[in-house]
Amino acid sequence: MRKIFLSLLSVSVITFAKPPATNLGLLKKQLNTYCSSGQYMQDIADALRPAKLYLWERIQSNHQNKKLAVVFDADETMIGSVQLMQSNDFGETPAYVMSMLKGGKSSVIKPTLELYRFAQKNHVATFIITGRPETLQKTTEQNFKNDGYKNWTYLYMSPVNPVTKPHSIVPFKTAMRKKITQAGYDIVLNVGDQYSDLSGGYADKDVKLPNPFYYVP
Repeated sequence: MRKIFLSLLSVSVITFAKPPATNLGLLKKQLNTYCSSGQYMQDIADALRPAKLYLWERIQSNHQNKKLAVVFDADETMIGSVQLMQSNDFGETPAYVMSMLKGGKSSVIKPTLELYRFAQKNHVATFIITGRPETLQKTTEQNFKNDGYKNWTYLYMSPVNPVTKPHSIVPFKTAMRKKITQAGYDIVLNVGDQYSDLSGGYADKDVKLPNPFYYVP
């Protein structure tokens, strides 16, 4: 009887998964502090500083007059929605993300704008490859212009909406960079906040900007 009781006892024991080491509420507070303290923008500037120096070196050594180019991602690279995310307590749903994009209220990320203007001033082509859907092209272009971005060489937008139809953005962005190189450009810098912005090659140097807010595959 004792053996049977012990057997039943061992079967009835329920195991639970351990809770995460971090707490969602605390993480949100940390994100708010990270942004409001200015550290977020400082980290972006720190990431772009050596990239700008590298670009300048390439410009100075371009004795063969190659067609140099810089590729930029859009969201959380050129323009950001931190204040909008904060106002929604970092609770992004597909519907909310689409409403943000359609609103055209994303604000300029100044360190990136400085690099963008530096490239154009030195006759380096500026391409934009974004996962935003083509249906938002007019709104996106106006958002760029409102934030100081002008005269880009070309803007590539996704034919498929990654918000409503989640998928990896890597194949699309890789194909667009390949297309740029096939047009005779040497992509000196590829700037983005997601590793999926940078995967796939066709750039001399990848520049990863911080983004603790969301992940894009």
